Amino acid sequence: MGLKKGQCNNLSGRKVGSKNKATTDLKVWVRGLLETNTELFEKDLSKVKPIERLNIMQGLLKYSIPTLSSTTYEAQIKAEYDNLKELLDTASDEAIEKISDKIINLNKQTENE
Repeated sequence: MGLKKGQCNNLSGRKVGSKNKATTDLKVWVRGLLETNTELFEKDLSKVKPIERLNIMQGLLKYSIPTLSSTTYEAQIKAEYDNLKELLDTASDEAIEKISDKIINLNKQTENE
């Protein structure tokens, strides 16, 4: 029998959601480099062609702001459905009944508003 989703054999591996130290260090270094050399950088940027300047700036943006993931609504719904299915497969009948009662009560409250 294989591993379930989210499981791994490396128990001493990196924790879920932890930052990649190498990437973080690089981002900090680039940010520091730009902050301490702003005048020189701006002077050098003014000497390149406009299209090259835009390409340089676009390339550096990824080091200062996070990129957005291109998750579709369908993928999000499928992931939520898969999580709910796993919960229903592993939860006790009592827990499922409590969740169902809460959903029914929330629906009634929403209808009354």
